[in-house]
Amino acid sequence: MSAPSSSLAWRELLEALEPYAQLTGWRYDHDDFMRLDDPKASAELRAAREHGVGAVLEFGDALLRLAKEPPAVQAASPLLQEFELAQRKVAREAVYKTMCATCRALGVWEDAGAGLDDPEESCAFQDLTQPFETIARRLKRFEKHLDAVPGAREERERRLLDASLIVEFALEHGFTWSDDEVSSSMLIDFMQRVKEWGGNDVASAESVRALVRGSVPEGPAKEPLQITALKWVEAHPAAAIGIGLTVSALTAAIAGVAIAGIASAASRGNNGR
Repeated sequence: MSAPSSSLAWRELLEALEPYAQLTGWRYDHDDFMRLDDPKASAELRAAREHGVGAVLEFGDALLRLAKEPPAVQAASPLLQEFELAQRKVAREAVYKTMCATCRALGVWEDAGAGLDDPEESCAFQDLTQPFETIARRLKRFEKHLDAVPGAREERERRLLDASLIVEFALEHGFTWSDDEVSSSMLIDFMQRVKEWGGNDVASAESVRALVRGSVPEGPAKEPLQITALKWVEAHPAAAIGIGLTVSALTAAIAGVAIAGIASAASRGNNGR
């Protein structure tokens, strides 16, 4: 049994779509609900679509009506407010996952163990004025704290899955993605710290390329963060290549919201949520 969603305005839709989401990795494709008799779909998927189609139509109509309202009415709508919150959550988690993956790929993660048990050590990885090694240590400490609290990681991941599903549903029904300035700024500042750190050896370059080629999940934050990353590459081409982040590899790296890996685990386990 799943825990109630924190997105109150969207809760009915999320609950109706859960069987479908578990089968699709928390990705939403509106065409799935326009062809319920698809002969290529499994019986389980057809049943999940039929279970969710009523809420899909109801919420789809609500979003279309909302789009015709004056801006002030739209701004006051809980549906729009929670959609915007979901966008920020997805974008910021994408940057967080990218930061962790980069630390691992460049070999800094294993070196970040010192001080993890020090009560004076900070978890404030968001302070990107710090050196790369400090950021890596704080990321790892935050991850450790997340695992130390029963259910904390599962709750965080569940909220991300719900947020991603809300965003994809809304984008399919005429809403538009708004860039999150905080996420973009974090990404740029982090890449600058990586540049200052160095990591220009062949092994680092190969490890980053191997990492990003092996795990490139799709997600609604993919394109806007790709654009942000590519702008940085254009401004710092030598630095990007020096740490193994060629334009093609970097594009793939920043694409990762990590929805696919989380959703896969959730679909396999499907307990305690």
